[in-house]
Amino acid sequence: LLLITQELGEDPEALAPRGTVSGIVGEKGLRLLELKSCKSESGSRRKPRAQAGDPPGRRTGRVAERPHACPGCEKSFKDRTALIIHQRIHTGEKPFTCAECGKRFTQKQHLTTHQRTHTGERPFSCAQCGSSFRLRKVFLTHQRRPFPCAQCGKRFTQKHHLLSHQRSHTGTRPFSCAQCGKSFKDKTPLSIHQLVHTGEKPFSCEACGKIFSHKHHLVIHRRTHTGEKPFTCAECGKRFTQKHHLVSHQRIHTGERPFACSHCGRSFKDKITLKLHVRLHTGERPFACAECGESFRLKKVLLTHQRVHTGQAPLICTDCGKTFNHMQRMAMHQTTGKASLTSAVRTPPVLCDGSH
Repeated sequence: LLLITQELGEDPEALAPRGTVSGIVGEKGLRLLELKSCKSESGSRRKPRAQAGDPPGRRTGRVAERPHACPGCEKSFKDRTALIIHQRIHTGEKPFTCAECGKRFTQKQHLTTHQRTHTGERPFSCAQCGSSFRLRKVFLTHQRRPFPCAQCGKRFTQKHHLLSHQRSHTGTRPFSCAQCGKSFKDKTPLSIHQLVHTGEKPFSCEACGKIFSHKHHLVIHRRTHTGEKPFTCAECGKRFTQKHHLVSHQRIHTGERPFACSHCGRSFKDKITLKLHVRLHTGERPFACAECGESFRLKKVLLTHQRVHTGQAPLICTDCGKTFNHMQRMAMHQTTGKASLTSAVRTPPVLCDGSH
């Protein structure tokens, strides 16, 4: 200011109260001179900045709208209730306790959200796909799906889900099991797979005691007790316990069969059916009986076979109480309602002696 006013031949103290002088000084003196008034275009004076020593309640701007200040950290709030909740961070007070597990919370809302982990309640449901959520913020993110796949256009709620999906296009499976060498396209399925080797099953069903290696499997299993079927077909109204069952079912309506056998060209509506079919070509029989060594292509066939050794008859007719080793035999019994027909089915077949 002094340099500029010397060029103008003015007294600095006379100029300063009227505004702010700004300019560019070069070899030939002042080239640009601008006088900015302390008043804004509307004519009102600018609000002075809050000083460090000002009391919190008297500060200007947004802080003035938050009159309740925390003495511990000087954070301010619009109402006293919000301040009381905040102060629990400093005091460590957690007045809301979960009756199920004893975990404590600073806010009632946090307790309510936590309790859904015990009840399985998922109150936020997507009308488009039927998925349900425990937390509202996760539900809103799901609806936005801000991460699209450049290859196929499918959208995802989180970036790591997109990256995982993109590996289905590239075929990359960067996560390998150190024990058996099996590879996966993401870390989560690898972690689940590794429990096969350790035998660890930390998740237990409180209704029947059945144990699971992963929490997701337990959540699905619980639906057998509750009868919950959160995934509904928009075409026919049929409901399902799992999303991939719904996706597979919808292909009945569309006629889509995207999984083709490389051996014979036959196509299937889901991947698991193709996998079972391929075993017909390869001769793979991965399910072996520990008792006699006989192996089977399907697990359910092995389970039926094992009843020969155990003598177990777990299928009971609700009409008469008769027990069966095979579902087909019980179904036939219930259809006809004749015990004689069931006996005929159980009769061993007559072998050909070669005379005919």
